[in-house]
Amino acid sequence: MRAWVQKRAVVDGIITTVVVAILVLMAASNSVARTARISHNRSTAVLKPASETAAQQSTAQVLQRQNEILAGLQVSQSALDKAVNDSSMAIHQGLNQLNAGLADSRRESLQTLEATNQRLTSIRRWLEFVALLFVLSLGTVVYFIVRLVRFQEDSVQVQGQHESAISRERRRYSWHSEDPVNGPDPV
Repeated sequence: MRAWVQKRAVVDGIITTVVVAILVLMAASNSVARTARISHNRSTAVLKPASETAAQQSTAQVLQRQNEILAGLQVSQSALDKAVNDSSMAIHQGLNQLNAGLADSRRESLQTLEATNQRLTSIRRWLEFVALLFVLSLGTVVYFIVRLVRFQEDSVQVQGQHESAISRERRRYSWHSEDPVNGPDPV
């Protein structure tokens, strides 16, 4: 709206300048015509009736010319008004198209952001799943390593206990009798 008011002010200024220029030219032509009439009256006092008709004819011509200029100014003003209206309509349509384009662009951006957000969420879930599997597999490996170490320690202890039990039994039997545990030696 502000741009339209500014354009209208510019058009009004141009029209005012043209009208003032025409009025100045008309005033100058009237003063020249008066000077010519005065000098003409002095030189030809006898031809006075003819000069009055000539002055009336020149005034009629000036008035006709002014009317033509005024009609041309009115046509120019209506053409300028039409051009201003056309330009304001074109600007209005351009702004509407720009607003529609911005709305479409915003919608597309929001859709792209939503799709990206969904992809990031699925990637985050996938990474959490992979991390959980890694932790579980690491825990399983640690569990089996600990079980293996305990099994080896237990087997060493059992073997040590088994050997000590056998040696105790041998000592016990050997103390009661002088024969070896499996019986007397065949000699």
